[in-house]
Amino acid sequence: NAILTADKFHVLKLLSGAIQKHVKILMNEKIIETRGNPLRKLLLRNSHNLQFHERIVIDSILDNVPDLKAIYQAKEAIMRLYRVKGYTQASRAFIRITDWLAQSKVKEVKTFTRTLMRWREEISNYFRTKITNARTEGYNRKAKLIQRNAYGFRNFNNYRLRVLYSCRSK
Repeated sequence: NAILTADKFHVLKLLSGAIQKHVKILMNEKIIETRGNPLRKLLLRNSHNLQFHERIVIDSILDNVPDLKAIYQAKEAIMRLYRVKGYTQASRAFIRITDWLAQSKVKEVKTFTRTLMRWREEISNYFRTKITNARTEGYNRKAKLIQRNAYGFRNFNNYRLRVLYSCRSK
């Protein structure tokens, strides 16, 4: 009887690849400087947490690149969606966002909109349960890190004990 949910991290991950691709194109075309450029990180951060001068930099670059601007606006719309409190308000906001995104001409945004529509129920379920699988993914990451650092245990019981010891609550 498990309820499938799609949390913010996984929904936004769909757009982060498109943002990175467009930033790479900008760097290859020498529109922006490649060395020491924090643009990719700024674009992936929540605009709610950006400082004033960082917003100005982002706005000046996005004005020259309409496709990247559309993707960035889609990301920010989803960020605002996940700040909404309550299932009913989130459902209404979700409908408004998908209607707005459906009008976009950018290929990545269209693909993203179709994915949102297919996962509508799972995204809405997040606002009912507020449950994510972050803890499980954290444990999996720790287990893989232990395995990588040990270059493979010869005895599975030793590996199991190491994982259980490192994942215990502190």
